[in-house]
Amino acid sequence: MLWYKAWLETRMRFCIALVLCVGLCSELIISLPRSGSGSVDLVGLHGVHSALVFVWTLGVTLLMMGGLLSERAGGSSSFTLSLPVSRFHLMAVRTLVGAIESIGLAAAPWVAMLILAGHNGEPRRYLTQAGLHILLLLGGGSVLLTMTLLLSTLIEGEYTAPTASLGIIILLAYTFSGNDLVAYSPFAFMTGLRYFNRRDGALSGPVPWIPALYFLAAAACLFAVSVTIIRRRDF
Repeated sequence: MLWYKAWLETRMRFCIALVLCVGLCSELIISLPRSGSGSVDLVGLHGVHSALVFVWTLGVTLLMMGGLLSERAGGSSSFTLSLPVSRFHLMAVRTLVGAIESIGLAAAPWVAMLILAGHNGEPRRYLTQAGLHILLLLGGGSVLLTMTLLLSTLIEGEYTAPTASLGIIILLAYTFSGNDLVAYSPFAFMTGLRYFNRRDGALSGPVPWIPALYFLAAAACLFAVSVTIIRRRDF
């Protein structure tokens, strides 16, 4: 029931975000040959991925709107809290549904991009590059997802929390844009800035599992803080 409830609450926002992500990436792929760039190669796909990062971030922020504070403002939190489950369970289901939807927002545009771009006789390489880009997007993006979750436990109002999240995301992007901090930037990780090879447009080097795990650990900490705050709130 909780899974279905979380889906009903987010399905409209998910569908809107999915259309935006797939539509934007598809339009960019189609427009590349028109601009005189020739056939779409890995350089073009990487550039479109950078645009996807921005729209994906916006979509995930919208997905994590709501929560118990928002339900309290709407007068429906008493029903949710009366269910025979813990607050941790409520938060975990909400986060997992958001995570699954965020995976869809990352994978679906790349499927559309590969179909529209073709593979220039190198399907395996293109699929590998797509998988690496999705890994980077989800690894760094996990921090943004749980940060929005955390803000939804601190700020009441369905639209106030995502607005604050976007403001903080912009501030973090600016703060971590310097050369000294770019290695810790989830945004640089999501775009693959450190792994991009300008000669052939591919992501090079070993699969960055360790940095991805660091970002996932940070996301887990943000989730734990969110659960602690919700447990201590008096509804």
